[in-house]
Order: sequence, then structure tokens, then C-alpha cells
Amino acid sequence: MLTARTKSFAKENGWYQSSSAVFGLYKGYFFVLNSDYGSISIAAPYLDLKQEVQQVLKHLIAGNKKTLHLSEFSVDEQRVILVVKERFTYTRKHHLYETMDFLVGLFTQHNLAYEDRCLRCSSQNDLGYYCVGDAVTILCGSCYSELYESWRADKAEFTNQDKHYLKGGVGSAFVSLLGVALWVVLAIYSPRIASIALVLLGFLAFKGYELFGGKPGRFSAWIIILVNAAAVIVANYAYLLHGLYQRGHGIDLALQGPPAMVNQFAVNLIGSLSLCFLVWVVIFFQQRQALKFPEFKPAQLAT
Repeated sequence: MLTARTKSFAKENGWYQSSSAVFGLYKGYFFVLNSDYGSISIAAPYLDLKQEVQQVLKHLIAGNKKTLHLSEFSVDEQRVILVVKERFTYTRKHHLYETMDFLVGLFTQHNLAYEDRCLRCSSQNDLGYYCVGDAVTILCGSCYSELYESWRADKAEFTNQDKHYLKGGVGSAFVSLLGVALWVVLAIYSPRIASIALVLLGFLAFKGYELFGGKPGRFSAWIIILVNAAAVIVANYAYLLHGLYQRGHGIDLALQGPPAMVNQFAVNLIGSLSLCFLVWVVIFFQQRQALKFPEFKPAQLAT
């Protein structure tokens, strides 16, 4: 998520932006800033830190944690991440500068190489800033061309791969039937809990599709939703049969039995399908999101 402060900071420093972050060089080092749920994350993601340097950085950052207003931080062999928590006041822009200067001071003190270069081959010629999905980087023209061709091949493979709709549908139906059996037992002994647990049938339909090898595709969401709708109908019908059996009716009277029970079945079914509609919306958008292949494109200057 981008805020006015992070955008303003990026514009002042000639940085670039992706859909969720701003990034660029600050005094020779590559940083990524983003804001999320009341915090600002400052990351230096492409470092090369030896074990002893990691320990020193952790010690120095921990010693300045209160001064920098940090809620948490992490250091590993490739990155340093600081998280500034915004509780009652917003982080002012000058504090961002102070925190960045603190990190730059640490990096230069430990002779970490400047990152005004291709972060893949270290070339300093024909540099550009690029977004690959949520990741951001600096690449030279040669590395960009090479990686772009690889990305195109991966995208073609992703788009043309077999979605295994049949196997996924069978798996979705099989796991859903197991769920129906469990739900009917639960509905007999604890009807109130069963009404809430009904939404889990949608989750089982989704997991069954995945477990049997189904892949996200144009029709995967519809397959899962149709299987789930059928499972809900079967579950309610099985519960109706149990009610008729308890009253001494034969199962051949399932839809010709006492009008009150048939009406209750219709009401229960409509309520069940309405409750599952929310699950279907989640499944639909989850499958649509899974169809999106990460974009590889030049970054845009922060605006």
C-alpha cells in the first residue's frame, strides 16, 4: 500500500513505484518502502552480508530500536528490514530520512558495496528499474532481455498447461461427499453447529479439486462452485430423508411426504445456498487471482 508520505519521499529522491511499494537508490543503496496496516517497512533487499556483519548489524539496530521507533526488524544474509509502527502519530518524512541515513551509515561503516549497478551481473551500463510481480530490481539491458525471454517462456507454459478439470472435478466431488456424510451426522446431533459448518463444504470442494491435481483455469471456479452446490442439495436431501425415516415414512415419500417437512426442506435449502454464496464469491475471486501470471515490466517513476 502506498501512502502520501512514502510517495512524497519517493518523488523527492527520483524513485519508482510498483502497485504496493516505492523503491530506488538512496545514497548509493537500493531500498524498498511500503506501508501496511499502520506501519512503514524499510527494506534493503539485495545485500551480501557475512555472518559476523549480520550479528553486528543486529546489535547496532537493537541498540537504536527505541530511537528509531521500530516495532521489529530482521537481518539475514541478503536483506535488512526495519518496521516502524504508527500507533498514535504518523511517521513524519524527516524521520524516514533519519532512519535511512542510519542504515546507510551502517552499510558504509561495514564497507558494503554500493548498489548503483545491475543487481544480477553488477554491470553499470544501460540500467533500468523493473517490476516482476511484487518484486522490484535494477537490471542492465542485457540481463533484462535475457530474463524477459525466460519470463515469456514461463508465461506461455503457465497459460498452456493442462488444467486437469476432470481430475479436479472428481476430487472435488469425492471429498465433498465425505464432507456431506460428516455434515449429516452433525446436523442430526447438533443442528445449530451444522448450519455454520455447512460453509466448510465449500472449502472441501476447493481442497478436493487441488488434491486430485486440478489447476486454476477459466472453468475451475465454476466446477468447484457447481460441485459445492450439488453437495449442499444432497446434504439437505439426506437430512430430509432422515427426518422422514424418524417419523415412520418410507424414503419414497421424500418429496411427497408431510407438506410441512417439504416446505422446511425448501426453506433450509434456500438458506444453505444463500449462506454458501459468500463462499462461492471467495472461491471465484481466488481462482481468478490464481490465473494471473506476474507481470514483468519497466517501473514507473513515483507520482
